[in-house]
Amino acid sequence: MIKIFLLSFALFCNYVFIFSQKTPTTADDWYYQGVQQVREKKFSEAIVSYSESIKKRPAGSGAFIRRGEAYSFLNDTGNAVKDFTQAIKLAPNVTESYLLRGIVYLSTQNFQQAIEDFSKKIKLDEAASANAEEAYYYRGLAYAYQQQFDKAIADLTKAINSFEVTHTACPYYPDRGKVYFSQKKYDLAIADFTNAIKADSIRKTVITTNYFSRGTSYMYANMFDLAIADFTTAIKIDPKDIQSIFFRSMAYCTTGRKEQAKKDETKVIELGGNIKNPCQ
Repeated sequence: MIKIFLLSFALFCNYVFIFSQKTPTTADDWYYQGVQQVREKKFSEAIVSYSESIKKRPAGSGAFIRRGEAYSFLNDTGNAVKDFTQAIKLAPNVTESYLLRGIVYLSTQNFQQAIEDFSKKIKLDEAASANAEEAYYYRGLAYAYQQQFDKAIADLTKAINSFEVTHTACPYYPDRGKVYFSQKKYDLAIADFTNAIKADSIRKTVITTNYFSRGTSYMYANMFDLAIADFTTAIKIDPKDIQSIFFRSMAYCTTGRKEQAKKDETKVIELGGNIKNPCQ
């Protein structure tokens, strides 16, 4: 009886395996094969699968969106934009297409086109009472790159507030902190980088750049001991963090700790860096 059961179970498993490996025939078959290939980071194979899905269902926007995404993963921004644009033509109220095309425009420094796409997504989302958090975040980045800092702050703040309605450990604080730093609002930058460090703790991750960024903000605010403490923390996490070592050398030099400054300068040189104005 046990042998019969084991044989039946083996035949069942073999059937499941064969079924899962069957050749796709419908648009959905090809589509979901592409989804699985993207999960496995087989982006070129996924493009082939989505293309077959499109052949069988050319009026569907879904495969165009997913194929555009696969092109994006391969940094083929031209074809990605073409697919997202076609998806928008087929389904102009599907907001994901605007978001993804906007991100591609952002990555290629076409900031105005990116802003237009993010704005369209925000308009459609808010008309449908949907969450526009990501669009606000990315539009904020686009405004920041254009040095429209007040607009950037407004959008990043909306993204942060929206995120924190249902989540903790918001990942957007470092970006707003950098904008505040660009505006020389160092106290606000410090507050955001502090929140970023708290978020890292909640996620149980450590990101040295948040300590470096807060340390730099402290330094520009003439709070040198706090700056040195943050640079030191970053260096403990990553002993080869050359930017933190270099900025700590400047903080040491500014506060008259020349011996410590020179030790850091030596370390910078050992790591392949260059000191144009050594501490005197």
